[in-house]
Amino acid sequence: MSPPALELSGQLRHVLAEVKSTVLPGVRRQVQALARKAGLEIGRFPPRYRDRWRGALLGRLGIEVVIDIGANEGQYARKLREIGEYRGRIVSLEPGSAAFSRLQVACQDDGAWECRRVAVMDRDGEMTLRIALSEDLSSFNVSSDIGRAALPTIEMRAEETVSTARLDSLYDDLVGDRPAFVKVDVQGSESFVLDGGRQSLERIVGLQLEMPLLPIYEGQASPGELISRLEEAGLRMVAVEPLFLDAAIALEFDALFLRQEVSERLTALWV
Repeated sequence: MSPPALELSGQLRHVLAEVKSTVLPGVRRQVQALARKAGLEIGRFPPRYRDRWRGALLGRLGIEVVIDIGANEGQYARKLREIGEYRGRIVSLEPGSAAFSRLQVACQDDGAWECRRVAVMDRDGEMTLRIALSEDLSSFNVSSDIGRAALPTIEMRAEETVSTARLDSLYDDLVGDRPAFVKVDVQGSESFVLDGGRQSLERIVGLQLEMPLLPIYEGQASPGELISRLEEAGLRMVAVEPLFLDAAIALEFDALFLRQEVSERLTALWV
């Protein structure tokens, strides 16, 4: 998720100032501690550099299929193509009707990029998606007080009934036996994606998962819970990328995970 630029009201600035001064320092220390435990140091570098690095990493890992879960309008896939120079197959999955229509246009001239209208969850069937004022904030979950204070456009404006499927139900058709990488950006439904992908997570080479520093949606799993789940599947966190609301406040971060043996092999090349 890339939050829209906001003209913050005085009241909202006050709320965020409180969050920044009382909550975020502790959250930052926790993230730094998690990173150091994994042998990492967190720093900032320009977004285009991150996109180029991500594309180069996928090439180095021999990734042949990227599953783009929560694709919205295809922003992630476009960056992989245009900046990261990734040329393998991309399958973008997006449930919202309006966003999916724009996604179809984005990928129509790319023979190695396809899209499907489906939400990846913990069940095969249908669910009600809450469409937010900013469609990239749409979720199956109700927004939290923090989410509404920080992101006014998270407010629901409509509902849609959408098809859902487990990653385990889709994986063989999308990937087969090829090396695969999964990106997950699902607005509070992270744990449900993992619940529906237990077998698939044992097979992928790596995963990029957006996680909350602060709960933007009610019932959202914490970073610690998600990291533990992925470690149980043999995936190790190797990098993090804060997602900033403004110059100083990060509400979420992208975490990159690689299969343990892959991470160890790359580390051996670097030292």
